[in-house]
Amino acid sequence: MGSYYGSSTTRGLTKNQLGGVIFGTNKTTIKECLCKKLFGLPSSHFVYVKKIDPGLPVFLFNYSDRTLSGIFEAVSSGQMNIDPCAWTCEGYKTPFPAQLIEKLEELMAFKVAQKDTNNHVEQKINFLEQNLAKAQANIKNLQGLCIVPELETCVGPYENKDIKSNETCLDDDQILLVGGYDGGSWLSSLDCYLPSQNLTKSLSSMSTERCYGAVSKLDDELFVFGGGTCGQWFDTVESYNPAADQWTTCPPLNRKNGNLAGATVNDKIYALGGGNDADCYSTVEMLDFDVGAWIPARSMLEKRFALGAAELNGALYAVGGFDGTYYLRTAERFDPREGFWKKTESMSTMRGCSSMVVLNEKLYVLGGYDGNAMVSTVEIYDPRRGSWVFGEPMNIPRGYSAAAVAKDSIYIIGGLKSGDEINDTVECYKEGRGWEMTKTNDAYRRCFLSAMAL
Repeated sequence: MGSYYGSSTTRGLTKNQLGGVIFGTNKTTIKECLCKKLFGLPSSHFVYVKKIDPGLPVFLFNYSDRTLSGIFEAVSSGQMNIDPCAWTCEGYKTPFPAQLIEKLEELMAFKVAQKDTNNHVEQKINFLEQNLAKAQANIKNLQGLCIVPELETCVGPYENKDIKSNETCLDDDQILLVGGYDGGSWLSSLDCYLPSQNLTKSLSSMSTERCYGAVSKLDDELFVFGGGTCGQWFDTVESYNPAADQWTTCPPLNRKNGNLAGATVNDKIYALGGGNDADCYSTVEMLDFDVGAWIPARSMLEKRFALGAAELNGALYAVGGFDGTYYLRTAERFDPREGFWKKTESMSTMRGCSSMVVLNEKLYVLGGYDGNAMVSTVEIYDPRRGSWVFGEPMNIPRGYSAAAVAKDSIYIIGGLKSGDEINDTVECYKEGRGWEMTKTNDAYRRCFLSAMAL
């Protein structure tokens, strides 16, 4: 069909606030759209297409001649793969599976024909005009919230930020624990850790077991990419919607990649470094929702396997890792506005498989492997000073653990103590209080996992 103007820049609106949706087309796909009365977008747009209910005003934008058609009326709810072969040669998988069945009578056509039609048509006009009035009111109320080039759109991928109580979590300090290894099994599980209640709830599992993967968050949705299990590396990507407790398959990475890092900057998801059994990578990929694929971004200055990465003040930071020969203490920074990586001050300690988080506009690098042993030391980088300092060390050495920040506190879960000894503990850090042991439980006995606070 074509790209959608709103893509990931239109977000945060509930279903009740959804005033209308613009689908894309071009000169080669528009005929099939109109003949089949079917509109579609790439799978990454399903986060808001699924919120379309019957009766919602919908528009069709033709990129070939830059014309906007409508108002159309949604006949079905937004669904995946209504026609799994649409806009392709027979038998091929559609590139636009986020689909909607439309009623193609336009409002203006109803008005022109009003003199010669019956009461049913008049009622139809009134119905569509009421929907249009609601849409215009929503656009006015939400003006400035979702402005995009040339068109204003009023669509958002999330109905509710609160998570349902029957299967998911209610607290605002939720930390999602993704995959990992518990000493006996590779895990596909997704668990919600609630620090305030000291408990864990099981959520819907991923489609496959996954360790050594990367995670990032966009619009309160979790994206998990790469990783592997038992010598196999993955290029697969999945996203998790907490409101629906549902996983969705996303465009794959350009190559199989494990022990990589993930971060989101300016509504763009980045996959950094990593490698496989044969090589370590300095490459960076970015998920482009308009294209529906991962595209190459500027590579880092050094190869970094099992690195730490995070976003701070609109820039990406990458630290430590393994370059194929040595464990690294170096760090570098990428600002998309500058378009290149540059070195920052190095850490004092070489670190691979460490955890990295942001707390109070500072980078915290936690534990990791220094080439000889797992360490408990913590280093903190303040970009305003451009320097690293040692923080209070953790109570237990940890590598291949997972960390996240919730309610101004750092939580670090599981990981390896040394060799193949797996931690079953959680530690919490808050400025002014230091590190405290908060939990010991088999549920936290895992390593090679990922974590993300919602």
